[in-house]
Amino acid sequence: MIYDNFEIIIVNNDPNDCIPPKIHEFPLNISVMRETKPGSYAARNKGVKHAKGRILAFTDSDCIPDVHWLAKALDQMNSLNHDRITGPVKLYFESLKPSLYDQYELIFGFDQIENVKNGSSVTANLIVRKDLFDQVGLFNENLKSGGDHEWNLRATKMGFNIGYYPDLVVRHPTRSNYSALRKKAKRIAGGKYAQIKKDKKAIVKMILRDIIPSIHNWNYLQKKDPSTTFALKSRIFFLKYILSIERAMEVILLLLGKQDSRQ
Repeated sequence: MIYDNFEIIIVNNDPNDCIPPKIHEFPLNISVMRETKPGSYAARNKGVKHAKGRILAFTDSDCIPDVHWLAKALDQMNSLNHDRITGPVKLYFESLKPSLYDQYELIFGFDQIENVKNGSSVTANLIVRKDLFDQVGLFNENLKSGGDHEWNLRATKMGFNIGYYPDLVVRHPTRSNYSALRKKAKRIAGGKYAQIKKDKKAIVKMILRDIIPSIHNWNYLQKKDPSTTFALKSRIFFLKYILSIERAMEVILLLLGKQDSRQ
C-alpha cells in the first residue's frame, strides 16, 4: 500500500540555527517550528502537540530512514494493532578508513533487540499511536538523555505493547572521534543521574559500576564480533573503560553541584 497522506514536522532546538530557505519548496506537507527550551525531549513534545495524525513516527536529524520505512511502519501498525513498533538502527562509517572510535560505535551502538526485550526503544526509530501520549504523558523535558527509554518504560508498565521488525531500518553514522564519544558519555551520565538523583545509594552503585572494569564488556566483544583481532578488542575494551570513567566523573561532578548546561 502507498501512503501519501502524511506530514513532516521538523523541530529546530538550536535558536542560532537558520532554517534552510528552500525547505518550503519541497512538494510535501512540511512544518518547521522552533523550540527554545534546551533539550531534544522538549523539541519532541512540541512536535507531538502539533501533529495531526493518529500515528507518529520519530527519528533524529542525523538519521537516514530507509526509503520504505514509513510505509512499512504504517502497514505493521494498521494490520497488527500495535501500540508501538521499532526496528534496527544500523550504524555506518562515513570514512573509508574507520577509526578505533568508529569500530567501538559499531560494536557498542544501538541494540534495539535488547531494548525491545526490556520494553523500550530509542526515538531514532520509534512509531507510536498518538493517543498513547494522552495516557502515558509527554516525554520528560528535564532529561537531557534517556528520556526516550524513560517514556517507553512508562508505557510498558501501563500495559502498552511494543513490537520489533527487522525491515524497519534507520541508519545512523558512527561517531568517529573521542570528543564525540566523550560528549555522548557525559550526556548519558547526566540523563541517568537526573532520574535517580534523589536515591544516593543508586548513585553510588552507578559510580562503582562505571569505575570497576567489567568482564561483561569483554564477553560482549567476543560474542558480538568473534573475528575481531585480540589487539583491536583490547583497544576497544580499554576505550569502553575510559568512557565509563568519564561517565563516573560526570556523575560525581553533578553530585557536587555542577550545573548541567548541555543542550
